[in-house]
Amino acid sequence: MRGDAGVASADEVQSWAESELLGIADARDIPGWFIDLAQYGPERLDDVSLPWRTLPPFQTRFALHAIRVDLGSHAAVARFAHWLAGAAMAEDPDLPEVTLGYVVDHCLDDMGSIDLAVQRIRESLPSMLAPVRAELETMLGRRRP
Repeated sequence: MRGDAGVASADEVQSWAESELLGIADARDIPGWFIDLAQYGPERLDDVSLPWRTLPPFQTRFALHAIRVDLGSHAAVARFAHWLAGAAMAEDPDLPEVTLGYVVDHCLDDMGSIDLAVQRIRESLPSMLAPVRAELETMLGRRRP
């Protein structure tokens, strides 16, 4: 409900941010402060969003990309493969998302095979999507940890 001055309530702002966040196709385009707005609401924005130009953690960026990949579309999986191969570099190699990124990078760069990269993603991503989906829902406040 809008306040007396016609200004959106904190809950409305947070709901709007959540819906907008889900509509952004490329996680690289999502500033960290926007994720904080969706997760914490506008009251805590100043408390959690400094510095303003920081990227979200790799697992969050991976989740935002992976949740949107249509595994039936070769082109969509190929786009994800190219993003993942570059984004995983210099991240924590103990993370399964990063391990997949290195495998995909090997397929693309060392073997020169987009088809093999697509195959590896199609084999690996389904088992990774359930926890990614839960993490994203938790981040957006739709599910309790």
